Amino acid sequence: MVNLHKSFSIILAISAVISFLLVSARLEASKKAFEIARPFERPDYVPAASDVTIRSLNFRPMDKNDSYDTLEAMQNFHATRLEWVYLRFNDKEEQLIRKVKDLGRVFGTTGQCATGVVVEMAAGREYVANSMVQLDGEPLFLEHSRHWTVPIYPGCVNNPTYKKVNLEYYNRNIDYGAQTIQRDDPSSQYSFAAAGMGCFCEHCMEKFSRYLDENFTDNELKNKGIDALESFDFKQWLFDNGYVKDNKMTDNPLKQPFIDFQLQALVNFYKDIRSAVNVHAKTRVPFSCNNTSYQRWEQPYYHEFDFAISELIVNTANPVHIYERSQAARSFGKVQVFGTPKSQGKDFDEDFMTALKRRVVAATYASGALSRVPWDIFQQTRDGRGRYFGKPENYADLYAFVRANDRYLSGYQDAGAFGPGLEENPYGAEKPVLIESEEKDIYAFIRAVPGDKQAPVVIHLVDWNQQNKPFKLVLNNKNFFDSDRLSVSMAVPVEYVKSEHDRAEKAALAMLEENEKLSGRQSSAFASFSKTVKLEISKDNSKTAVNVPAINPWAILIIDTE
Repeated sequence: MVNLHKSFSIILAISAVISFLLVSARLEASKKAFEIARPFERPDYVPAASDVTIRSLNFRPMDKNDSYDTLEAMQNFHATRLEWVYLRFNDKEEQLIRKVKDLGRVFGTTGQCATGVVVEMAAGREYVANSMVQLDGEPLFLEHSRHWTVPIYPGCVNNPTYKKVNLEYYNRNIDYGAQTIQRDDPSSQYSFAAAGMGCFCEHCMEKFSRYLDENFTDNELKNKGIDALESFDFKQWLFDNGYVKDNKMTDNPLKQPFIDFQLQALVNFYKDIRSAVNVHAKTRVPFSCNNTSYQRWEQPYYHEFDFAISELIVNTANPVHIYERSQAARSFGKVQVFGTPKSQGKDFDEDFMTALKRRVVAATYASGALSRVPWDIFQQTRDGRGRYFGKPENYADLYAFVRANDRYLSGYQDAGAFGPGLEENPYGAEKPVLIESEEKDIYAFIRAVPGDKQAPVVIHLVDWNQQNKPFKLVLNNKNFFDSDRLSVSMAVPVEYVKSEHDRAEKAALAMLEENEKLSGRQSSAFASFSKTVKLEISKDNSKTAVNVPAINPWAILIIDTE
């Protein structure tokens, strides 16, 4: 006979579980953008959300035949920061640096792994001092510079002379007026160790023995094949025990300790340099680094820098990579400034590359990062000389759009991103936004002010397609505000007209107070470069459908309550 009481109890229990799951799903689905967005305390010494960075390897024009002008480009693209400049330390540069600062810009210089390495020619042979050293005693060089007139020879951070010259160099940059300092190729000591290539100079061998003594017991060292550290020479030990092949260290019991030693040496080098520079400058000097075309943050030496100004290649110039690396930077409390894609000597169609660079600019700011102006871009050609100098008519409209929209950039944080390859949904079962389009590569980056349920929510729309077409966006109202009636408007960049951009630049400068730097406070000078587009909108009690006209490549959707 069926036990009705027991069956009824089971049914009640199942119903309770189902009800709990349904309520949980509804609660999860009703998360709002301002709740998803997480606070990020952006230090005041890193680039602001609406800043624009431009690099000039050297001040231009460099001679009478040079058609490029650094200060002119800085203003044409509305840059707020001129960084990554190598100084030659002359009177003309001092004057130019004062002019940069008079124009309200932050000025930053640079050094690199070869700073402090001495290269001289004698008897037809190149002599290199203070560099990292291979197993055969020859200096190491960066592979991509193999065919340059003078390859890049990275210095050894364990060499006291190299460290001394680096510090003197950076202090001299400060004396000339540098407000920030960029470090190019910051990973060299660790990267070469991990590849088994170095450094095997006398300083490294001496300090590695000391490292082993401090970190391993006598028994541990004996188990690794070391009987007496007093007479131990790691380089010779590698040869004696057959741990060398093709001038590289092969797997051996001391390989990982050697890598760890060089990693710690590199971290300590940056700590010491930064501390000493701060003492010299009598203030904290922001340091940035080139964290490769892959925007790496995971290794600890990157954490010694306040932000990164990187390069980019075509393979990494995509919205999924840009978004992921932007969030990675933030997870470490850092800010990422992306480069735009370099050609690496390949023959890309110029229109294709221009369009790709424009999409990169849009995606970086949409992801909460920044994009360096495509001007004086290292192309990584075989001889190292190839550079790209973008034209204002191709990019200035986007940077003016950035300057105009500080109120929708500053203070806003990531609240989810959607599009092909961006499948994670922090809102729960139902997505806050659906993209209905004939073309698949359209991306929506939601950004909100953390904890502020009154502030507008913005969705940066970036069209990654070669051909831009209209599409529909369907918003799930409850993921934005308590009200079911949303107000939706859209801002887009305005087609470039040089005279209008010149006027805006002068207006922004006229708004500066004494010793003030360009910032979001002057955004009104650029207001005309952000145009509001009329939208076709249909609403019901839970959804808002927006017919979005073709965008090329960027628009900001502003969502508020009616």
